[in-house]
Amino acid sequence: MNKHLKNRVQLCERIVILIIIMLIANKSFCQEGSNKQRLKILPELIEEELNKENFEEVTKLKKEFELRTELDEALAEHDYVKASKIRDQIQFLDSNLDFIPDETMSYQEKREVNKRLFFYFDITPVGFSNYSYSKKVIKSIYNANGAFMNSYSELEHRIEQGYSINFKLGNKLYFNDVYNNNTLIKKFRIGLDLNYLSLNGSFIDVDLDKGEFLAIAISLLRPGILLTYNIKPMMGIDLQVNTGATVMLSRYNTLGYLMPMFVFSVNPHLKYWVKRYGFGIDYNYAKSTVNDMVLNHLGLTFSLRI
Repeated sequence: MNKHLKNRVQLCERIVILIIIMLIANKSFCQEGSNKQRLKILPELIEEELNKENFEEVTKLKKEFELRTELDEALAEHDYVKASKIRDQIQFLDSNLDFIPDETMSYQEKREVNKRLFFYFDITPVGFSNYSYSKKVIKSIYNANGAFMNSYSELEHRIEQGYSINFKLGNKLYFNDVYNNNTLIKKFRIGLDLNYLSLNGSFIDVDLDKGEFLAIAISLLRPGILLTYNIKPMMGIDLQVNTGATVMLSRYNTLGYLMPMFVFSVNPHLKYWVKRYGFGIDYNYAKSTVNDMVLNHLGLTFSLRI
């Protein structure tokens, strides 16, 4: 009885294995058949798009023809692992996105592409500052004979301009990945930026002996939003805006001596980056209602992200 049951179990196992083999073979046959049909019509489609002078579509169709030729060879050799990777690339083409993940990317680069947390260091060695403020000045009143009569004080609006440098440290945190299984799923990445420390120094006549500090601005923990557009796997454009409280040190104020001022600041910046390095434009705006102080800083920034 046990021997009879054992034979039945073995027979069922063989039937299941046979069904699985048939399903795999049928799937491969269908894929091979549909791929061959597509290969036949692709030259006609390419010719049609050429006549329309739609060269972007021609490039895409030629790439598809190349991939489907490789797929046909992989299926013929029963190399289903390679065939699966090629199918992913064909699906990527069908998604109408602009670039295919580079198969020559190193393991480290593939990890970097989907990395969600970055530390960054920015330096702006070349900048321009426009600093406006109100200063209390004493004015005298004289009579017609030139004799002193009285004096009074009033606020006089002034503008100073100079050179500036800026340093920043912070972290970027993305909410979404760029790639999944070597296929681009998002060209845009959205995230948060936390600027731990920002130090901005502005100078008047920095190249002259009489050069002096115009203002020093120190910002801590300025949060912001981040939007990244991926041009290629390791290349893109960042647009972000940080905002928060800033401590401004300057003697150019109402009282005329060095004093701290708590101001509100906004810091938008635009960067182009390749791998770990980037450069772009950095703008800082700081305003205080107490002394009518407004600082505008614009500079060329260089960035390193880790």
